[in-house]
Amino acid sequence: MIGIDSRWIVYSYQSGPEADKLSFNTLMRKRITLSGTVLRARPIDYKANLVKQFQDEAINGFVDGKLKSIIDKTWPMEQIADAHKYMEDNLTMGKLVVTVIQDKQ
Repeated sequence: MIGIDSRWIVYSYQSGPEADKLSFNTLMRKRITLSGTVLRARPIDYKANLVKQFQDEAINGFVDGKLKSIIDKTWPMEQIADAHKYMEDNLTMGKLVVTVIQDKQ
């Protein structure tokens, strides 16, 4: 869930440039700052610095549990076609994870 006084930064999108289910009520009630940008046109130095800044400022939040990835569904590799269809149908509300189990021989 998005917290009060959060920042929501959109770097790209896969389902098109429109968000038909975006609630301005939620943005305003929680005082969320919404920003959008693209990385494609940025210089390589900018992108490298962005990765370093993420490592320096955010990775520890994932390690200590303050930050987490939002996982919508987990699919076994045998159902990869179903997972892809789910994504194509734009039903995702988080990340899709495909699990691969290797035999230990």
